[in-house]
Amino acid sequence: MFVKKKVSPVMIPSECGLLEGMFYQNNGKNKSLALLLHPHPVYKGSMNNKIVMLMTHVFCDLDFDVLRINFRGVGKSHGKFDDGKGEVTDALEAIDWLFQQYRDQNINHAWIGGFGFGALIGLQAVMRRPDVTGFISISPPDASLNSINTLTPCPNGLLVSAENDHHVSPHKVEELANSLYRRQNASIEYKCIEDENHYFSYHTDKLYDVINLYLCRQLGRACSQDVHMKYNFLSKVQCAA
Repeated sequence: MFVKKKVSPVMIPSECGLLEGMFYQNNGKNKSLALLLHPHPVYKGSMNNKIVMLMTHVFCDLDFDVLRINFRGVGKSHGKFDDGKGEVTDALEAIDWLFQQYRDQNINHAWIGGFGFGALIGLQAVMRRPDVTGFISISPPDASLNSINTLTPCPNGLLVSAENDHHVSPHKVEELANSLYRRQNASIEYKCIEDENHYFSYHTDKLYDVINLYLCRQLGRACSQDVHMKYNFLSKVQCAA
């Protein structure tokens, strides 16, 4: 379980200096890896965002080694906000660092997950990295469809929206999912959480279940039916946009 992971603060070399991160490791020999990206820095998004933490729980519970980072200019990360361009570089350098930790081991899966701004950065990153095998994109901004090349190959992935999101249109997220779905060899799923807002203030258990179920199917694993109950407390935690 999550609490049994070795958790280490890390500082990752990057073009802007150093990126702050938290690194979760298990003792398995065959590694599955996940990089998690936070919401918009201008609106106080950070790697401690509640949805990023929820994704950390999901991946850790499935025995992934997980890295969550602060983009440049956030927390102890060097540099300053770069309106997306530099943040894509941050994500690519972080995934490079993550792979480098296991250069002598077998890597089964590598995923990138993001929320809001981090979801868009994650989508842009996975399309530059054919060695990334999947993505989780929660409430990507409305501009996402116009910010990525829909002809570029992408891995399998899940896109999630909230029914009552006043910052991100569920219809735009579904449109993005449909656009990605039409790509050859891409298995894309879209889920909308009913009676939920942008911050997932009420049904984090449902969000956990949606992500967990999708990953279990992709990994060919059985899913626990009650594990999400431990994360209901997350709905009481403040979340950045």
